[in-house]
Amino acid sequence: MAGYGTALQARREQVGYRSQSDLARAVRALHEEGDLPAGLRPFSQQWLSRLEEDTDGQVLLSARAQQLRDLAYMLGWTAAEFETEVGVPLGSVPLPSTRAAGPDQAPDAQQQGWEVQPVQRPIPGSLREAAEVFGARAEWAELREGRWLRFLTDLHHRRTPQTAGEWLDLFLDLRKRFDPPALPDQRGEEDAWTP
Repeated sequence: MAGYGTALQARREQVGYRSQSDLARAVRALHEEGDLPAGLRPFSQQWLSRLEEDTDGQVLLSARAQQLRDLAYMLGWTAAEFETEVGVPLGSVPLPSTRAAGPDQAPDAQQQGWEVQPVQRPIPGSLREAAEVFGARAEWAELREGRWLRFLTDLHHRRTPQTAGEWLDLFLDLRKRFDPPALPDQRGEEDAWTP
């Protein structure tokens, strides 16, 4: 398995987008027509170029999960397929009843049978990294708790932290003022994620 950027480029070409610009234009056109599922947004050719040039996964792992889901959608991959082929977990991707075709086909998303699944936002990889690395220290152990992971993920950010260090800084700042309760649907989440 090639993985990372090589897998993205191969898939892009496989589904009919000869260039990164073709794919970026296609997602922008769907967005302008209102045919992207709720929550998905267009991405730029430059961003896609950085991802396709990624050989060790660092760029992909630091990318926002939402943008990667946008890309998976356009490439016709489910979250599981994306993770298997590219090597980076995504969370949930709107699933089509029929696979996405090439750049020439841009019918209404509803006509294509796309459904947006109501799911919680996935915990960003850099936040999970912060929980694993910094949560191992006794004084920051709360960072590993599901209630904090969910609170930090669901919180609206002016600028979403991109690195484990930025997540730690945010956690330390918010911990002074907040003590998020465990939510009923999150019971057991602490046990569900272990590094």
